[in-house]
Amino acid sequence: FDRARSHPKKRKRWIRGLRCNGKIILDDGAVKALKRRQHLYAIGIVDVVGYFNIFSAIKICDMKGEELGTGLTNYSSVEIKLILRKHTEEIKELDLGRSGPVIDRKNMAVYFPTEDALKPS
Repeated sequence: FDRARSHPKKRKRWIRGLRCNGKIILDDGAVKALKRRQHLYAIGIVDVVGYFNIFSAIKICDMKGEELGTGLTNYSSVEIKLILRKHTEEIKELDLGRSGPVIDRKNMAVYFPTEDALKPS
């Protein structure tokens, strides 16, 4: 684990290989942010599937159900259900002890098909 922490590529590979305990469904705006490799905030989450604890590995999916990546969550599934579709300021008012991203960009391995893979052969 220490080596994975010090090497970003190894860390992403490690995250991708973890067994996932649940998943979150993102709106189109959050998917665009993910493609730009940004943090994942609660405002872009439309649903939570499964039960998981804080720091669990979860699947990240779009509204069609397509898997976009894997991430280590900063919130439990119960907490995410409370904060989904909320702005950071609203989350602070809930007094959960944190109000940052649901998944930090350094804690996610995102995979999108390349443009070449999408072209018909």
